[in-house]
Order: sequence, then structure tokens, then C-alpha cells
Amino acid sequence: MAAATHEIAALQRDFDAMADALLRTTRDLSNTNAHLEQLVDARTVALREANALLEANLEALRSVDRLKGEFMAVVSHERSTATGSALWRWATARRALGGAISTLSLARRSSSTIPDGTGTPARSSSRKTGCGAGSRPGPKRGSSFHLSMLWHNWH
Repeated sequence: MAAATHEIAALQRDFDAMADALLRTTRDLSNTNAHLEQLVDARTVALREANALLEANLEALRSVDRLKGEFMAVVSHERSTATGSALWRWATARRALGGAISTLSLARRSSSTIPDGTGTPARSSSRKTGCGAGSRPGPKRGSSFHLSMLWHNWH
């Protein structure tokens, strides 16, 4: 019977060692899981902060884009309005003075394009200025006001 008791004692020691190893492994797994949860939480917070910053930057860029569009619309409108207004004033002044203002003197004063007799504006400088220098087209022919009619009236 002594051999059976000795065998049972050996089995009990092996069983206790397995139980201890299982407890250590479970504790290590729990600690590793807690550590990983902390890492995930920290990275999630960092990602949320980065996302909030990106969203704020995106909204700022959209706002700047809206302002740029509004600015370009105003500048384009003012440029075309200023060009049309200047041409209208020159044509009105020429008619009022009975044609005493020459086309050449008008070109010198305004640094704009001048007609060359062919209906195509000739450049008085290397800069693009005046009618046809990238401005938006005006009303269609036959309407009450058209910039090309002003050019033809200057001849």
C-alpha cells in the first residue's frame, strides 16, 4: 500500500503544479489583456483628437474656399464692370466732344487695346488689358450695350 500512497502523492503534486501553472497563465493573460485595452484606449483617444483636428482643418479649408470663390466673383464682376464703365465713358466723351478725342490718345490714357481698323484690337503694351483680355463676354449683339460696338464707334 505504500507504493499506492506514494503514487497518489505524486499525482497530487503534479495536479497542484498544473493548477498553479493554469492560474499563472490565466493571470498573465488577464494582465496582457488589461495592458492591450489601455493601449487601445490611448490610441483611440489620439485618433479621435487627430480626427477632430482634421475635421476642424477641413471646415477651415471649406470656409477659405467659399471666401475665395466669393472674392473671385467680386473681383471678376468689378473688373468687367470697370472695363465696361471706362469704355462707356470714353465713348460718351468722344461723342460729346464731336470726335475730337482720337483713338490713339484714348489708348495712351487708358493703356488698353486700340482698334487697328480690322475690327481686331491691337495691343498697345505687352500686358493683357481692356476688352478681350480674359474678361467675360458681354451681352449678345443686338442688345442695347455691347463692348465691341464701343470699339467700332471709336473709328
